[in-house]
Amino acid sequence: MSEHGSELSRRSLLLAGGAATLAVPLLTGRVASADGSDEYDELKTIQKLGATRESYWDPGGKYFTQKNVDTSKVDKGIIRARVDGSWQDFVVRQIDDAFFNHNIAMRIRMLEVMTGSKQYDIYNDAHNAAVGTYGSNRGDSRFHVNVAFKGMGWIPLASGIDARTKELEDNYTASMMTKMQILYAGYQDPSMWDRRLLGSLELYTTRDNETHTFLNQMINPVATLCTLGDESYEFRTVARLMHPDDPKLTDYEKKLVKYINFAHDFFHGGPNPTKLIVHNLAVAYYIVEEFDNSPFGATETAGGKKRVPAG
Repeated sequence: MSEHGSELSRRSLLLAGGAATLAVPLLTGRVASADGSDEYDELKTIQKLGATRESYWDPGGKYFTQKNVDTSKVDKGIIRARVDGSWQDFVVRQIDDAFFNHNIAMRIRMLEVMTGSKQYDIYNDAHNAAVGTYGSNRGDSRFHVNVAFKGMGWIPLASGIDARTKELEDNYTASMMTKMQILYAGYQDPSMWDRRLLGSLELYTTRDNETHTFLNQMINPVATLCTLGDESYEFRTVARLMHPDDPKLTDYEKKLVKYINFAHDFFHGGPNPTKLIVHNLAVAYYIVEEFDNSPFGATETAGGKKRVPAG
């Protein structure tokens, strides 16, 4: 498959139409009557949509396995994903200097404001991204396109992930000032981060409470990430969902789940105040494309121009 053919198109990520949902009969489309009778009919139809989805959990409900992403060739620059019912190869790429430098600068400025070394000025959200997904239906909506803000963090290179994880673990009960100094030091070393992916958590999904994001990515593991600020960047990605108890995780994926959990709880706190533990579902968003959605005049490539791959 050519590189051009393997890339996610500019518009394809948020097109309606996951294979599982398309197989369901169309909604009635009737206008609700004054007494609400047709609204009830519509509700039953929506619930029927949700009832058609498969279960992704093991028989005991203790963990799930995402079967539509293959990361076995990531080290060679390829990630495979089943999108809209067919397996495709995507080239994994590195986030370029434009977003990386801008994001790191915002994170440093946020820490400087929190430590009091600088006054509060214009605040840009370096931590969160809007995540757009599509493909499934939970049974409580007529739509299966979803957008949710998710906390995002940088992942150390595989060669340094163990050392960084241990540093967080060893300093978990340190003062908040010490913790911010550790974060600050990491942002001073651009070479320690793996720019091919961003890490996040799927905090609210359980066997009995599956988020729209989770369900969509179990059908179509593609996601658009969009950041907000005086500069705005968009990333087309393949999402690798990981449950900490999934026995099919690779050794590296186990390290990813551990690090992403520790990085979150190190600063935000966790269920055990004395130690870090792995307890949340993790997501690795592998970068396929990058666009610059900044307003005109903010950057040289503003207005939605493609930055990665160059085009």
